[in-house]
Amino acid sequence: MPKKTKKEKIIAEYRKRLKLLRLTKIVPEKAPSPEIQIEKSFTNLVKEPEPKKQINLNIDTSEDDKIKIFFLNDFKKSLFLTTLIIALEIIFYFVSIKNNFGLN
Repeated sequence: MPKKTKKEKIIAEYRKRLKLLRLTKIVPEKAPSPEIQIEKSFTNLVKEPEPKKQINLNIDTSEDDKIKIFFLNDFKKSLFLTTLIIALEIIFYFVSIKNNFGLN
């Protein structure tokens, strides 16, 4: 591609400036300034706290019961697995002792 001549560079620079001027004229008319947008978004984020709603105690107790039931079920499963693992370890221990004495 051939290089741009000085006149072409000047024309391209004028086009860029013209675009910028057109954009700056259009943007303030249609859109508010960025400072106003920031203030609006900040006021949307900072709202007055809403009054707290009273929670029914009946709902809380049922949730507590569900949590207790889940805990007990999980606890039973973990106790079962723990005793199973300990029993297997004891069995392996005695089997290894029996094999060691039986081979000698």
